[in-house]
Amino acid sequence: MQKTDWHVAKPVRAQDLSLASKIPEGKIFRSNRFGKRYVQIWKIQEFTPPEQRMLEFIARHQTKKGYIIEDKEEGHVMKRMIPDRNDNALASLVQGGWLSSIEIGETVGYKITTKAGLRPRFMRLSRDSISHTILTVDFNAREKLHPTANRGISLREGARLQSFPDDFTFVGSFDEVAAQIGNAVPPLLAFRLASHLAEILRVNLVALNK
Repeated sequence: MQKTDWHVAKPVRAQDLSLASKIPEGKIFRSNRFGKRYVQIWKIQEFTPPEQRMLEFIARHQTKKGYIIEDKEEGHVMKRMIPDRNDNALASLVQGGWLSSIEIGETVGYKITTKAGLRPRFMRLSRDSISHTILTVDFNAREKLHPTANRGISLREGARLQSFPDDFTFVGSFDEVAAQIGNAVPPLLAFRLASHLAEILRVNLVALNK
């Protein structure tokens, strides 16, 4: 059996470190969501004012019918629908990998890329809030970040968030233990459910014995 070093955490990749280090505590990097939980790329990366304006408009409209080329829930915003359009800014954003572009017939469209925050990445946990659900993939630094350090969460930190006591022993490789933790029902939740069911059974037995 292989014993795993509980406090080893996966580092942020060198190419992602500059971005990850700017994500505030308790925030999720995602540019096409605008609730208070999210931080967008133009809030943490330097762009020219026209570039920022193009990015934000496209991010806000790539799920809106009438603005996108494709007939689906999310797509490329038609170039002609962008107000105060700056073609140089759009070209620069495409070249930098912040936008993707397609051309259908004579219609050109733009969409933010994964690099720009199309999908949720780098969810930085908060010391003062309830943790998000721990999944098997969350020990990858691109998924969940430590609240203050630029790294992923360790296996022991993940186990603590799942309410496992520190003396609970897992066995296996890093990825195997991550799967055990992420797939587990939190022990405190299991205890509460079992206690509730036990109380229901006790009440029913008392009623039957009357």
